[in-house]
Amino acid sequence: MGARRPVSGASMFAPTVRNHGAADPTLAARLLNRAHAIIATLDIPEDGATGVLVAHGSAEGGYTLFVQDDRLHYVHNYLGVVELHLASTTSLPTGRVQVRFEFEPAETAAFGISRGVPGRAALFFDDHLVGQSHFPVTLPFALAIGGDVSVGRDAGRGVSQRYEPPFDFTGVIVTLSYCVEREPPATAESGSGLEVQLLL
Repeated sequence: MGARRPVSGASMFAPTVRNHGAADPTLAARLLNRAHAIIATLDIPEDGATGVLVAHGSAEGGYTLFVQDDRLHYVHNYLGVVELHLASTTSLPTGRVQVRFEFEPAETAAFGISRGVPGRAALFFDDHLVGQSHFPVTLPFALAIGGDVSVGRDAGRGVSQRYEPPFDFTGVIVTLSYCVEREPPATAESGSGLEVQLLL
């Protein structure tokens, strides 16, 4: 898919996020089986940066967005069985840059007790598509116990085997936020569009 298919609706950004701060787990965005985006504005030094931007879950299931070897990476850990991995095809620019991960569920897909919806995963630098992949399966209902959502590091037991936690981020996270599609009308509160959930 050549052009970005955004998660439509309004977006909001959090105040400055201090690196190495674990977020209140009650602020964790409800992402599973819904279209969503994770958006971060970063300051990358001239010599580059590495580390986790945000992680939620543990080795038994979760997701993590991180920088490694000058590339942006996203891993969705399915029940500790398989890591669904997506990496940018180009290097992360230095200076101020907005990075974005998007997940769009397959429109006709249903989910069950052990399998969440499949869908398209994509990465962007300043709205330029830099990577995409099909995820055939995702977590169905909940992330693994033992790893709260954390910003600037993976404060749990490590969502991905691709790094050694905590894998502190060495750049600066200016803002980080989620845009999340509302739940279906039968289970959601009245309204339409997006729930905007922030990591402060």
